[in-house]
Amino acid sequence: MTSPYASFSDTLRDNGYHVMPVMPGAKVPGSFNGAGWQPMSQWSKWCDTMPPDFLHQKWSDWPDAGLCVAHGAVVGLDIDTDRKDVADAAVAAIGPSPLRRTGQKGWMGYYRPGASLDDQ
Repeated sequence: MTSPYASFSDTLRDNGYHVMPVMPGAKVPGSFNGAGWQPMSQWSKWCDTMPPDFLHQKWSDWPDAGLCVAHGAVVGLDIDTDRKDVADAAVAAIGPSPLRRTGQKGWMGYYRPGASLDDQ
């Protein structure tokens, strides 16, 4: 079975997003050592620098790897509500995001500061 990281990371990287694997069932970047998962050390360096291709290929092979977008050159706006009217008001105020992740309630949109919505 293909992991979420393996399924979606190529497209995100092609669009300039810095992505990392996430430990299954967690909200933290993770590393897989063959026996299990652990939190990734020094993950914040990937906020400003695109992870190199050799790491990306390695991460794509890790079982059940989730996917996260490293913030740095992008801003995440968390719309943490299950009220459609509140979410609609936020989108009306800031514009739609071309990249979103959904959670148990609401969503997080990613934006590039200073870019027009067409360049997001």
